[in-house]
Amino acid sequence: MYLGGGEKIQSILSLSYDEHKGTLLNTWTKKFSGKLQTNFNITKWLKLYERVSFDVSDGQGDVPTNHQGPIMGAIWYPRSAPVYEMNQDGSYALDAFGNRYFGGTRPQWATNVTGPNIYNPVAYLERMHRRYPENQIFSTTGIEIKPITSLTIKSDFTADLKNTERDEFYPEMTEVGLMRTQNYREQFFNKDNHWLSETTVSWAQIFGKHHISAMAGFTAEFTKTRYRAMFTRDYISEEDNKLMWGMAQDWSTTQPQEEIYEETMASFLGRVGYSYDDRYFLTASIRRDASSRLPDSKNYDWFPSVSGSWKLSSEPFFKNSSVKNVLNLVKFRAGWGKIGNVDLYPSDVAYAPTLNYDWAIIIGGNSYSGSYLETMPNFYARWETTEQTSVGLDLTLFNSLDITVDWYNKITKDLVDRVPIVGHMGVENDPYGNIGNVLNRGWEFSVNYNGSAANGQVSYNVWGNYSYNKNEVREYGVRKEPLQHSEPLLNSSYLLYSDVGQPWYSFLVYKTDGIFRSQDEIDNYVWTNPETGQSTQIQPDAKVGDLKFVDTNGDGTISDDDREFIGSYAPVHTFSFGGSINWKGFDFSIMFQGVAGNYVYNGLKQMAMNGRNDYGNLVTDVLDTWDFNPSSSKYPRLGLYEDNNGNYTKFSDLFLEKGDYLRLKNITLGYTLPKFAKNMPGIRFYFSCDNVCTITGYSGIDPEVGNYGIDSGVYPLTRFFNFGINLNF
Repeated sequence: MYLGGGEKIQSILSLSYDEHKGTLLNTWTKKFSGKLQTNFNITKWLKLYERVSFDVSDGQGDVPTNHQGPIMGAIWYPRSAPVYEMNQDGSYALDAFGNRYFGGTRPQWATNVTGPNIYNPVAYLERMHRRYPENQIFSTTGIEIKPITSLTIKSDFTADLKNTERDEFYPEMTEVGLMRTQNYREQFFNKDNHWLSETTVSWAQIFGKHHISAMAGFTAEFTKTRYRAMFTRDYISEEDNKLMWGMAQDWSTTQPQEEIYEETMASFLGRVGYSYDDRYFLTASIRRDASSRLPDSKNYDWFPSVSGSWKLSSEPFFKNSSVKNVLNLVKFRAGWGKIGNVDLYPSDVAYAPTLNYDWAIIIGGNSYSGSYLETMPNFYARWETTEQTSVGLDLTLFNSLDITVDWYNKITKDLVDRVPIVGHMGVENDPYGNIGNVLNRGWEFSVNYNGSAANGQVSYNVWGNYSYNKNEVREYGVRKEPLQHSEPLLNSSYLLYSDVGQPWYSFLVYKTDGIFRSQDEIDNYVWTNPETGQSTQIQPDAKVGDLKFVDTNGDGTISDDDREFIGSYAPVHTFSFGGSINWKGFDFSIMFQGVAGNYVYNGLKQMAMNGRNDYGNLVTDVLDTWDFNPSSSKYPRLGLYEDNNGNYTKFSDLFLEKGDYLRLKNITLGYTLPKFAKNMPGIRFYFSCDNVCTITGYSGIDPEVGNYGIDSGVYPLTRFFNFGINLNF
């Protein structure tokens, strides 16, 4: 970092280069970035400034986490199958050049052995070409004018230019197992041009004990995205330096794609503020936003807000009391406001593109091609609006301990999501629209303490944050059935739903009541018809060792109607805490963070315990199945050949786990050299470690799976060790 300049010009320049090796084989990232900030003080009333930053990065990774990816492949790959092909005598097989070559799920000579239909995970990773280059430049140019002391005119123009590419090459995989006999390449290019113009006029004046301020402004925003996709096949060579378009022999199987999106947004905003004697504070604001994503008939909305506070510690009676030596700050706050969101809508929700069928339809021996709508246009789409009411309290005790408490009630109305429609409408995707409202209500607490010891030679800080949030769907219009979310999926099946009274994106699963340990238990699990008195078995096709599913709706059969909502991915409790200490140039800090009250569906375990009926390796949890422990196993009998009961195919609470965890997020130790000369730069050496360790009851790779809580093979969390030096000139 460089900091320099004089009275008229000040500049700060920083450059950084990061290179990381990924957790999986042949994965990595590289990034070079820089920032430059310059202020030009032209006169006392005129200032210009420039903020420029750039990022140039490249990386290889983003490996698939589905059942064909290397993570699942490493789990399913048979223990008896070597990475490299071997001969019958145990020696490595060699190619014509005398080199080892990758093997499959069984040796080539073992033709009478059946192996799983998966890729060799090491071969997959070593041959991988999945590159993601990206470059971005971000610039803000501004001018600030103060014609009089109380008036400030400020105008910023920001340009954000970004180019990204996804270059994914799929080589031939000829080893025994899941085979790919034709190589192909998919390339996706995005060019994003974005600019934002912001102009505000601010006025502030003090009249005795009265402080009045006002602001008015206008913002305009434009974004243009150009998307291109190329699909090529049959490359003559699979070497990295020969993966060029001229080496591809097939350009016509999949046609290239190109799309251009444009969107604009304009906003008028205003705010007024008033305070009296540092005791009473009031602020009110309003903004009008208009977006091109919405239909022209109603593309705008108004979003007001108001807030106020009372600083009790500034009252004369408080200042004159002995309490002030203990309570240095007591401040009560309250607020109400609305904000809008259209980010989930496509660039124009009132437009539905027409697409051509990829394949012709044969009718009476004749070939017919046709067109269809990608989705339905929505001419009645509205802004998604979040209305929040909040109250809070700020306290400072002994000039060292800061405490903040907040309560909020947030209601999101006209929620934006895909609106399910009947299949015979003939469109590819459900349209986006407004489908209901969701409540988020909770508390937030923060504590911060600063102290010193040893006559000021040691300074330390301890802090903590905690939040509680209740998430609940309040209304879904006339819909009677739960809303089925089309993504993400697990094994191409739906798992996430939303319904009134439940959290947004909840798990809808079968409840289980243990395992049938005997035929008598199956025979005695019956339902009695209240009208006829006749009893029938609820799971007549079950076998000993199968799961016992709960007939929640009491109709005597196990069906989709018996599924129940059990939790969601969203944490109820979120917390973090840590501290730091400084002594004679040494500094040490530590940070923990975690969540509780959320659920994760361990789809990875569910798939890895039955091998997808594919004869692959299984996780060690199978040792706790009925097959190995008939009397007290946690899991039902294995479904390696058939699973008619749905032990490992139905989504049940057996694989729904709590996602609580406590993670030691960061430890940092540093030392700053004392300055021996006046012009000596500040020099600090440091060591830090991120993602040190995690305490959790979740049995998967990492409880922080994202993906709305569905773990289908999450990429392992990386532990970073950083050694560095900071130079401040």
